[in-house]
Amino acid sequence: MDKLTGLLDKETFFEKAAAYDGTYAIVDLDNFKSFNDAYGRDVGDEVLKKTAEVLKQNIDERHLIGRLLHDKFLVFFKGLNVNEAKVLLDDIREHFHGFYFPSVKKELHIIFSAGVGSDFETAERALKQAKDLGRNKIVCL
Repeated sequence: MDKLTGLLDKETFFEKAAAYDGTYAIVDLDNFKSFNDAYGRDVGDEVLKKTAEVLKQNIDERHLIGRLLHDKFLVFFKGLNVNEAKVLLDDIREHFHGFYFPSVKKELHIIFSAGVGSDFETAERALKQAKDLGRNKIVCL
């Protein structure tokens, strides 16, 4: 269990995902470093917790959600193909509007890029393409 977010840690995530057929997604927060630089690590941690909360609220419990590292999250969509997973991620993106953070007394906008693939390595390549295209993109391979 990831201590900060309460999501699966990467080892547990991959162990559980290996037992199923489905699609991998890597969700990477865009410009996360700027949150830490502008507001400090505590606010960065709040952003990570909020991201985890929104993912948990909007992804069915049958799927797996984990934290890969820093500002990268993992989703394994059990029984879904890459196109079905992309549709769900597009829907989730609609929930990533401005969030009010009391510690900085302002609304912060969280956006993400994601890579989606039939295996983790393919999802990594897709994420790289999404990042190369700019921010707030989802690429499926």
